Amino acid sequence: DHETIFNEGMLYGFDMLVWIVVFWYCIGGLSVAVCIKYSGNIAKNFATSAAIIISMVASIYLFGFIPNPLFLLGTGLVITSIFLYSS
Repeated sequence: DHETIFNEGMLYGFDMLVWIVVFWYCIGGLSVAVCIKYSGNIAKNFATSAAIIISMVASIYLFGFIPNPLFLLGTGLVITSIFLYSS
């Protein structure tokens, strides 16, 4: 591996898909920074929790994901904490 890095460079094999993923991770990091700056850390945590729930529902419909009972318990606790915090 070190010979390939030495001969071809450290980014050898990076294609357009890899750069798109890197770009989206950068956008995600910047959006977290904006969220913390304008909303606070607690709002960022609830947004992250909501994203987990949304991605779980999307995974069920798109990929046939079957969540285990512990995952469902955690999701239920997250939903409950969001409602308790907002009321």
